[in-house]
Amino acid sequence: MCKDIFLIIGSLSKIGQEFIPVLEQFEIFGNKFIAQMSEYKI
Repeated sequence: MCKDIFLIIGSLSKIGQEFIPVLEQFEIFGNKFIAQMSEYKI
């Protein structure tokens, strides 16, 4: 039972490590997009 939980946590942390850079890129793109939109509104 405990081994299964650790395996699940391990796989989730691996997925998380792969996903964090993607989320950071998405956040940077989002900030640029918001900045452009605010420029057009003015």
